[in-house]
Amino acid sequence: MEIKSEKEDFEKLFVDMSKGYMAAKAQADRQRAMGKHDYNIFTLFHDFSDEVNLHSNFIASLLDPNGDHYKGDLFLKLFLETCGIDDFSIDTSRATVFKEFKHIDIYISDGKKHIILENKVYAKDQPTQIARYIEAIKKEGAEDEDIYVLYLHPDGKLPDNQSFGDYHAKLLGENPSIKFKVISYGNEILEWIDRCKNEVSNITDLNVFLSQYKDVIEMIY
Repeated sequence: MEIKSEKEDFEKLFVDMSKGYMAAKAQADRQRAMGKHDYNIFTLFHDFSDEVNLHSNFIASLLDPNGDHYKGDLFLKLFLETCGIDDFSIDTSRATVFKEFKHIDIYISDGKKHIILENKVYAKDQPTQIARYIEAIKKEGAEDEDIYVLYLHPDGKLPDNQSFGDYHAKLLGENPSIKFKVISYGNEILEWIDRCKNEVSNITDLNVFLSQYKDVIEMIY
């Protein structure tokens, strides 16, 4: 009787799994009939969690006022507004965007103001990582009050304490001399991408890339 019961349980499980698969396939077929598909230009060449080659590269390309999108500093302005740091007074018309400058994922500067954007998807924080980036910018002549550190994380989590090094109080103390903020893919980045899409709704290719990048962000979650 026990063997028969196990066999019946297995058959029921198989039937349930088959029904679930057929329902999912039917839904996918309906989506394809409506013009939707799983083809994504980003994940065609990179893993969806690739911080450097996918996320940092694409985000930096949009932020760059001299980028091939030919929208000047529009996307950079929208980014600063969405992150709530447009009062930092960086001159977006003169800003330059660097990738992997002194190992910083994305570095934005107008020569006076400096934004350090540390991008994390699944990678762990390295010891004194943020501290080293700040030191690298200060060696270029930056003062504490002219530096803003943005920490981009899927869940909006703070970096490990070890990442701050000797700058913990300057970033998170009662009277921080260096501005610091945590942003997330699910909130600020998705909202920013939507705002960018609204601005280029009449430009088909840009809209497609922005829409596909939104799909990549959803893969992270």
